[in-house]
Amino acid sequence: MVARGGTIHYSAPESFLGSMVEGPELDVWSVGAVLYVMMRGRYPFWGETDGETAKAIMFTEPFWPEWFPADAVDLLKKMLVKNPRQRISMSKVKRHPFIQREVRHWKRVVSAGVDSE
Repeated sequence: MVARGGTIHYSAPESFLGSMVEGPELDVWSVGAVLYVMMRGRYPFWGETDGETAKAIMFTEPFWPEWFPADAVDLLKKMLVKNPRQRISMSKVKRHPFIQREVRHWKRVVSAGVDSE
C-alpha cells in the first residue's frame, strides 16, 4: 500500500517512506499507539503539523510516565520499534505478561459480576 490513510498519530514510521508497506507489523504499531493513548490519554508522538508529527514518529521516542507499569512499558517499547523487522509480532503481543495479566484481571471481574465502571 503506497497511499497512507487513517489518523497520522497511529501510523508506523515506514508508512512515511513512500514505498510499499503492508502487513501485520503496521497493525502492531497502530495497536501500540492506541494502547499508549488509552493508558496516558495522549498520543505517543505529537507535532503541531502532520509533517512534525511524522518526524516525531520517525525520529523520537515516547515519554514513559513513571506510573506506567513496567511490563506495559516493556510491551509498548516492543510494539513501537521503528524497524518493522524488529517489531514484536501480534502472537507475542497476546502472550506478553502485561496482556496476560490484564486478561486474567478482566476474567475475574466478569466472572464475579462486578461492574468495572
